[in-house]
Amino acid sequence: MKKKIPVQEPPVTSYMFYMYPLSIMRPHVAFTPWICSNYIQLYHYRGHGLYFYVSPLSPKGGKKNYYFSTCPFLDVQRLEQRIILRTYDDVVQFVISSIDEDCYAQLDVDYFYLPFTEPYKRYHYMHELLISGYDDTNKTFEISGYNRSWNYHIATITFDELYQSVNTVNSNASDGNLFTNNQLVESPMTFLYRIDSRKTYEIEIRQICEWLSDYLESVHTAEKFCMPFISQEEGLWGISVYSYLTETLDRGRNLETLTIPLRVLWEHKKITSERIWYLEEQGYIDSGNCLFKEYLEITKMANHARWLFLKCRKKPKASLVRSAKAILQDIAEREYRVLSNLRKLLEECNIAPVAASWPPDSLQEAKHASQFGDQAK
Repeated sequence: MKKKIPVQEPPVTSYMFYMYPLSIMRPHVAFTPWICSNYIQLYHYRGHGLYFYVSPLSPKGGKKNYYFSTCPFLDVQRLEQRIILRTYDDVVQFVISSIDEDCYAQLDVDYFYLPFTEPYKRYHYMHELLISGYDDTNKTFEISGYNRSWNYHIATITFDELYQSVNTVNSNASDGNLFTNNQLVESPMTFLYRIDSRKTYEIEIRQICEWLSDYLESVHTAEKFCMPFISQEEGLWGISVYSYLTETLDRGRNLETLTIPLRVLWEHKKITSERIWYLEEQGYIDSGNCLFKEYLEITKMANHARWLFLKCRKKPKASLVRSAKAILQDIAEREYRVLSNLRKLLEECNIAPVAASWPPDSLQEAKHASQFGDQAK
């Protein structure tokens, strides 16, 4: 017997706690209006990276995946793996049973045992793995994760490889000096996701306007919600996160810490481009304002800044750092102008939406034309 439930490459691959749920949600018809109503705000806390603020349930760093529980068409369940292993003879049967119930299984595993990954048989590395299908005849699972180049990848692994990777993580959870990435800060976890295809979602214009305002005015969005697990650090929010990026470039130290944040920035621009296109095609704003064209240029600039940085990491050169910094400063100025105009138009709009195809061809072309440095995550 075999079974697969659909996944698609998500718009965000910088972190797995975004990547996996989004890859599950993307095939759903409601995904486009949902993603266009979210993923607007960015934030940074001292000593950490750059993150999307997705909902009031986003904890610091977003690593608990709780914020996706606010999505109306995605059910999220969280379990400690030790409880699963006590209940089932082995994790293989648990995963098969979950998929039979249309549940995607995300598990903490040791990448040392996964052939498609960079750590394979080189060093022990705990990270998440998403499983979306199985073939009982060939004894394989369909999985997605990062490949040897740390890019999104769909592959297969054997039942035995999964069994070894899960058992190693759990057997070392208590005494744990095995893992080089120091991620065993809590008991290994499993997330189960299930799509509710009956649910719909309509784009939230009021929410977009509110979060655009937060972004443009650098508002600490989390302070609006009095919840005990929301970090109360000040941090940097919205458009002010550019100062964190440019100041890190200025210092010239620990530049490797910007690898993922600059990817997050680029992914933020890609999603914003798609949002503007969708709003134009649905008739909420007039395409004659050329906001999509202007913002698509910002998206290309963000990718170019990332490419310069990756080039600099391979061969350090002060001129490349200066160029990347200048581009980021230019992006911040252009973005403030374009998004201010977008907010104004949305606040004034009173137009019934019309049908549109998705995604736009120009975005697809831009994606293929801008594959700079994707060998680094």
